[in-house]
Amino acid sequence: MTRERAREKFIDYQKLKIEFIHERKEYMAPAASWHNRNGYNIQAIFINYIESKQLPHIVFADSLRVYYNSGNNYVMPDIAIVADPSEVQNDRIHTAPDLVIEILSPSTRETDMAEKSDVYGLFGVPEYWTVNVKEKTVTVWKNVGNQLKITKVYEFPPKDYDPDIDDHIYQTKFHTLLFGDNLTIDLNDVFRGL
Repeated sequence: MTRERAREKFIDYQKLKIEFIHERKEYMAPAASWHNRNGYNIQAIFINYIESKQLPHIVFADSLRVYYNSGNNYVMPDIAIVADPSEVQNDRIHTAPDLVIEILSPSTRETDMAEKSDVYGLFGVPEYWTVNVKEKTVTVWKNVGNQLKITKVYEFPPKDYDPDIDDHIYQTKFHTLLFGDNLTIDLNDVFRGL
């Protein structure tokens, strides 16, 4: 690597979050305040539960490099939960996290919903969430044969919802595959203050 290229690479890392997906560099702009707030809400749910139960799980936000395949391919999920702390080495992990959560932004939505869901599925991530702050929804994906499939979209009912007329059932509370019925996720906590 030339000196100029090394300097350019250093500057790149200082300015933006970068992922290498399928040998291609993906630049991501810094997160907006609403994105950070939503991430904090979700982290707090898991950290409070893990600490109250004295579990070994670790919750990572935005800085853990998840390496997949061989070479330098890695993604940096908004939130990743790892059940076995021994799998983490410095700022990286070379095995599938137990739960990955991506908060959708206009600039990353397509990548999070398509490319990254494919990567996480092939890598063996058992559960994946995509969180849409604008629509206040959480889409839960489960791994079936190394492919992530949407299993449920959790959402608030619209303001004009009438259960006597509308046959759609809205669910605002749910459980994770990782913790089962022991932890209830409430959309009111996920989207608190947003």
